[in-house]
Amino acid sequence: TVNPQPPTPVATITASGPVAFGYGGSVTLTASAAAGYLWSNGATTQSITLKNVAESGDYTVTVTNAAGCSASSSVTSVTISKAPLTVTANDQTKTYDATNHSGGNGVTITGFAGSDDESSLGGELVYGGTSQGASNAGTYAISPSGYTSANYNITYVSGTLTINQATL
Repeated sequence: TVNPQPPTPVATITASGPVAFGYGGSVTLTASAAAGYLWSNGATTQSITLKNVAESGDYTVTVTNAAGCSASSSVTSVTISKAPLTVTANDQTKTYDATNHSGGNGVTITGFAGSDDESSLGGELVYGGTSQGASNAGTYAISPSGYTSANYNITYVSGTLTINQATL
């Protein structure tokens, strides 16, 4: 008796949408049906979902049928770009009191994707600019900086410290 050779599996990857997009989006890569899966990132499920900038790269999958025969897909390249994020220093007004100004009045952050918030950022907010150490009446720049992120291109916008003259 001659046993027929089991069919060789075919390995393909199907993307759920565009494979080039900005952070905040996602794409699911799905392998053709098989008994087992091994993705180039180590995943062993039929589908993988990619959404972080660090997940940009080339993906392949090796599928294995019930007889133990395997095949590998061609490369699918995924490009996830950083999303824009703007950190704006809040303006501050005070009356001259002979004390040197230090710090800021908080920031407003716009551009977070999904459920991200300030806790999604690395680093630490710091204030610089001409406002630091200012004590005389006038207007000064409050310049925020210090945050880091793998998923966002961060732009900083200065606010204004206004020190009004004291009433004599």
